[in-house]
Amino acid sequence: MSIIVGDRDSEGDEPHETDGIALDIHDSNVMTLRDLVATLLARDTIAHVALVVSASVLVHTLTRIGTLSLDTAAVIFISLSAAYSLTAIGARHEGIGRIIRASPATTGAKALTTVAGSLLMPLIISGMITAAILISISGDGILNAAASMHVFPWLLAIMFCVWSLMQAAAFRVPAETLTTKLAPLEIGRNGFDAIAFRRRVVLTILIAATILHILFFSVKPWLDPTKESLTWFQAAVMGPEDAFPFSGVAFVLTCGLVTDLVLRRQTNRLSELGSYNSGRRRAFIWSIIVLGFVAWHLFSFHRKFILRSSDIIEITEEVILMVITVLSAIWALSNRAKSGLQMFTSQNAVFWATAFAYGYAGSISIISNGLLGGELNPTQALGIGHLVTALGLCAVHASGIDRFRIQMGDLSRYESDESPIS
Repeated sequence: MSIIVGDRDSEGDEPHETDGIALDIHDSNVMTLRDLVATLLARDTIAHVALVVSASVLVHTLTRIGTLSLDTAAVIFISLSAAYSLTAIGARHEGIGRIIRASPATTGAKALTTVAGSLLMPLIISGMITAAILISISGDGILNAAASMHVFPWLLAIMFCVWSLMQAAAFRVPAETLTTKLAPLEIGRNGFDAIAFRRRVVLTILIAATILHILFFSVKPWLDPTKESLTWFQAAVMGPEDAFPFSGVAFVLTCGLVTDLVLRRQTNRLSELGSYNSGRRRAFIWSIIVLGFVAWHLFSFHRKFILRSSDIIEITEEVILMVITVLSAIWALSNRAKSGLQMFTSQNAVFWATAFAYGYAGSISIISNGLLGGELNPTQALGIGHLVTALGLCAVHASGIDRFRIQMGDLSRYESDESPIS
């Protein structure tokens, strides 16, 4: 956090009264969205991103058809995640960085060779880890008991909750950045009605949840002709034909109730933040962004786990959410690097995100392939993750209100200490 005061302009004059006080959470060198997309799609590292998709689908499919056991699949996913974590640590060194990146200058067959070569290091490391673990849990291995208790699949299943919470945490950085852009700091204080504020946010979320429910079940038959075409009333109130009665109303009211509870628990902090001119606007925008995303995750849980919906539209949504999560993770890791956390740098953020992706994909695969006693559709397993992420986002909302409140307090103290310019 920095307080920047315009001491003198380029001509040596005193600053004007209109010169603003720049006080913000992020430094000026925060990675932009364009930087993020460029990092993820960089030619020298995109092979690692493609490998995440292909390897995860392959291991999941082989487990689904019985070629791989749950223990073996779990070990493979854990090994790939661990290998990319080690690769991310090593990527800070110039020599290793050259090995794990494909040269963007090469073309043709040589380019394919370079791409394949960039994948060798993490694949060799993961292969060694996989072999070591599988030998240790074999019949004569020292960790044979771990195999009988299915320790590794359960480890991934437990980590599923961690991955889902990490999604919520990763969303904080882009949400804060967008909030600060839409609500720049202003000097001054004003009155604040916490009850009116809460009602305004709850009403906005209720409207957004209703529109989301109507649009999804109204547009879905256009994209998939096999689905029943619903009237606006059915889409808003009843939900699809195979849903429980008034499922649409139940979902919308749940979103409103969750929003109300989250805001009620923060009444005092919201009142303090809202007493500042820009604090009230920041509180509103922050609440709409984060709690709106909570509503989206609750809608996904509602469809995937409760309604047991599973089709191409659900998969498309998961791809969109995964892209958002990966981008947010890279953004968060890169910004931590700029804050001085040397383990995460702009050069290795994509490898940390890849390690996260293997762990998350592995946990979904293990849960959906029968760890809990019966096979779940992968989208149902994802539905559980959406619920955990929604709960995590509620905590992120509270954390953001605190950060903005502290920021406004710093600005207020600066105002009171500032001596008038003669």
